[in-house]
Amino acid sequence: MTFAALAGDLAERGIDLTDRRRVDPVVVEHIESGRRISAVEAKRDDLLRTRVLGGFLAAFDQVDVVLSPTVGVAGVSNREAIEQGGPATVEGRAVDPYLGWVLTVPVNFCGFPAASVPAGQVGGLPVGLQVIAPHGREDLCLRVVAALEQALPWRSSYGITGSSM
Repeated sequence: MTFAALAGDLAERGIDLTDRRRVDPVVVEHIESGRRISAVEAKRDDLLRTRVLGGFLAAFDQVDVVLSPTVGVAGVSNREAIEQGGPATVEGRAVDPYLGWVLTVPVNFCGFPAASVPAGQVGGLPVGLQVIAPHGREDLCLRVVAALEQALPWRSSYGITGSSM
């Protein structure tokens, strides 16, 4: 729905985000999918976001930051996830193979500042640790990320050398 609204706004300015020759087909599909969503489905999404937001706000009453994996299933390549989708189940529960296993989605859905730091590898593929901070606390998120990178240096495990990127 958001993609469809953005595409509509840009189309009014002469920018066509539905041209499959120039725009990633996944983006075009998100736009087309968003155009098919009914008002009832859009409201259901709003209610879901409110429930997820409430869960995070309750957590932030108890903790300063939330640490989470970035995905619910490790060892899925980006190419595979983009071209075919990821896993259709997580711990026996059916999920949307494109986003249902991606644990950054609820955070983005609610607009919390977050960052991912490398946490290791599974099957030669990187695994990320997500640092999530309360609204308006980007500074806290970045401080925690910096502390994690200092405490758990990861560069050598990915074959990166040198002191700067």
